[in-house]
Amino acid sequence: TSRGSARGLVVWAGTMIYFAYWYHFHLTGIPFGPLFPLHATLVGSSLVALGVIIFRIDVGRLAHHFNKAMPARSLGGMMAMLGSLFATAWLVDVAQRLRHGEVLDQVARGIYTIDLTVMLPVTVAAGLLLWRHHPWGYALSGPLLVNALLSVLTLWTTSLLVAASG
Repeated sequence: TSRGSARGLVVWAGTMIYFAYWYHFHLTGIPFGPLFPLHATLVGSSLVALGVIIFRIDVGRLAHHFNKAMPARSLGGMMAMLGSLFATAWLVDVAQRLRHGEVLDQVARGIYTIDLTVMLPVTVAAGLLLWRHHPWGYALSGPLLVNALLSVLTLWTTSLLVAASG
C-alpha cells in the first residue's frame, strides 16, 4: 500500500473494516473486562486508519485501475441484492420479536445495530454505485468484499472450533 499498490490499498481498507466490525462486538457484546481498552483501541485505530485511507484515496485512479478487470455490474448487483436480503431478514426478525413481545439478546442486538445502521446500507450503496460504474463504487466495494471474505473465514473457523469442542 505504501508503494502505491491499488490491490494493497483495497486489502488494507478491507482489513480495517474487518477489525472495526468484529472488535465492535467485543466492546458491545462481551462482558466488560481487562481487554476492553485493547478492543476499544483496535476499533478506534481501525476507524482512524480507514478514515485516512478514504480521505487520501484517488477514487478516479482506483476506478480506472479496476474498471477493465472487474465484472462491475455482476458484483454490484450481487452486493446490492445480498445487502438488501440481509437487511430484510434482520428487519423481519425484529418485527416478529416485537409482535411476540420478545427482546433481542445482546449479541443479536449488536449485530443488527451495526448491520442495519452502517454495514448493510453502505453495502447496498456501494453495490448500486458499482453497478453504475461510479468511481466510489469501485473504491467502496473492494474493501467491503475483503471484509466479507474475512468475515466468512472467521465464521467458518469459529463454527469448526465450536463443533470440535462439543
